[in-house]
Amino acid sequence: MARRGRRPLAVRPIILKPYLSLHPGEDDDLIAFFALYPTRLHGAVIKQALRSGKIQVQLTELPSDQEVEAALDGLLGTLPDT
Repeated sequence: MARRGRRPLAVRPIILKPYLSLHPGEDDDLIAFFALYPTRLHGAVIKQALRSGKIQVQLTELPSDQEVEAALDGLLGTLPDT
């Protein structure tokens, strides 16, 4: 009888078990991304996304340019003169 399944690999794989906590309202883009694929393919799509760099995460909690400028001005204003 023929053997079924994959052939044994010559080198043992490195197994990583990434766990993600995705929060509705905050991670809706990632939740939608993973919803496109069956659970059994999540590892494959994570590898593909990491290789391609095509996942775009939108950061909405960043300060405005004016807030950054004000913070830098405050920081630079506190440095002693050299």
